[in-house]
Amino acid sequence: MKQIKIAIIFFLFSLLVLDVIAIGVGPAFSSIDFEPNLTITKVFNVYNTDNKNFTAILNLSGDINEFVILDKNKLSFNKSDNSQKVSFNISMPRDYPPGSYNTKIFILEDANSLEGDNIIGAVLGVSHKITLLVPQHGKYIKELFELTGRNLFFKITNIGIQNISSLSGLITFLDHEKEVLNITINKQELLSDEEFNMSNYLTLNPGIYQSITILDFDDQRKELRKTFVVGEKRIKVSNFEIHDFKAGDIGQINLFLDSNWNYLTNNLFAEIEVYNAGELVDKFETERINLNKTATLSVFWNTRNLELGIYDLNVKLYYDETITEETILINLKEEEAIVKKEKITIEMIGLIILLIIIIVLNILFTLKKKDLYSKVTKK
Repeated sequence: MKQIKIAIIFFLFSLLVLDVIAIGVGPAFSSIDFEPNLTITKVFNVYNTDNKNFTAILNLSGDINEFVILDKNKLSFNKSDNSQKVSFNISMPRDYPPGSYNTKIFILEDANSLEGDNIIGAVLGVSHKITLLVPQHGKYIKELFELTGRNLFFKITNIGIQNISSLSGLITFLDHEKEVLNITINKQELLSDEEFNMSNYLTLNPGIYQSITILDFDDQRKELRKTFVVGEKRIKVSNFEIHDFKAGDIGQINLFLDSNWNYLTNNLFAEIEVYNAGELVDKFETERINLNKTATLSVFWNTRNLELGIYDLNVKLYYDETITEETILINLKEEEAIVKKEKITIEMIGLIILLIIIIVLNILFTLKKKDLYSKVTKK
């Protein structure tokens, strides 16, 4: 009989516990490291684990209530609501005594919103715990990194009320976990509110780099990790190869691609526009490939029903919302059963312009020479 009573009591207690945890919270706590004039916003979720209609009241209780501001003090749930977000803002003064401080945000069911006579949830609820840690040393720095082009500017400010006697550091740039550049930082003294500025021109190849910065100041150490994008990604057709074919065949053109980037480029493809005498006669796309440093992209051109003559193939490379263009000239000849290929480049255009200038200057020089000769003859 006694065992039956114990079982009944345990069953009733289980029901109470289930009712108590009808509200869930996650994450259950936030840990914050103090800095002078710190302003930070945190977010957590409140869960309707019983899928019921109710209203929850939010209250603060603890050591640093005066520095915590809730974005709302009440939550209204419908049966269909799985969760709602709650955010809070913490604004600290410039100085605060060392120690560990706790404040809890309690989420309690409003008795007036409960269905039936069950009011346990109005008394008990869940909470989100905030822990603020204020260290003993009382020395703080704030860092600002800015990359403009290839110029890296960084500023370190003593935001504490105490002076810092020495500051040293090292910025290490990594390319796929391989060290490629180190920048040293040294400052003998950094007074309260003083700023220390440095700049460095990055000679790295274009790409994405991870950086690890370690700063040591008066027996304190701070480690920072950042990602920097240096330069611009450029992919070009360095050369091409054409398998000879007759007019009417499907010709294969291999484009040899070069990338200056240090990471893989995904889903690159080419769009080919074929022009004859300035008129668009064909348009098609290639397969999609992934490009590391170099790759070959094959283009298959169906020349059926095309007339003999010279065609401009405008090759557009698509990658990362970027488009680069190359032009290839192809002379389609049936009788020779080959394709004559040319490629217009900036160097060729420059050479043509230079030749034109030389010819014009030579003509002008010749005309002037004839004019002088004519004048001498007349005298």
